[in-house]
Amino acid sequence: MKMSRLEYNRYQRLWRANNPEQVRAIDKRNRIKHRVAMIARTRAWQKKNPDRVREINNRWRERCKTDMKTWARHALSSVRHRCKKDGIKCAITWEHIFQAIPTDKLCPALGVPLVFFGLTPNSATVDKIIPNKGYIPNNIGVLSCRANVMKHNATHPDELRKIADYMESRIIQPR
Repeated sequence: MKMSRLEYNRYQRLWRANNPEQVRAIDKRNRIKHRVAMIARTRAWQKKNPDRVREINNRWRERCKTDMKTWARHALSSVRHRCKKDGIKCAITWEHIFQAIPTDKLCPALGVPLVFFGLTPNSATVDKIIPNKGYIPNNIGVLSCRANVMKHNATHPDELRKIADYMESRIIQPR
């Protein structure tokens, strides 16, 4: 007996609802299989609609300035990319990054206001407290870019003291 289109659609919805694992696997295979074509379609659309792309990007930037969850998700994406490239352990979620954001939105090491979008010395970055452990819960903090870089190559004694105080407070009393 042949199903009508309406019955088939109903059957498909029911099957997808009852088999979420299989649906995820099928969707993943299809994304991999059609990845090149999807990227080509996206790039073509972006080329035809530069004003719309600019509008979408600006809206995202504005949301990122105020919505820390959006920033945390974006930061996690960057962290995972670095980890994959450098072969570093990454066992955190965006919630871990979100919880590491200081409530006063000041850099815990230098006390300067954190900028959550844009590239400035005060831009927020995800820091590994103990670098050898990788990105794991209770080993990350959100610092300004300047403080994170100074951990590696600071020369001024006052700057080094601030960084040392921050590191001591995190190692002795982790969040």
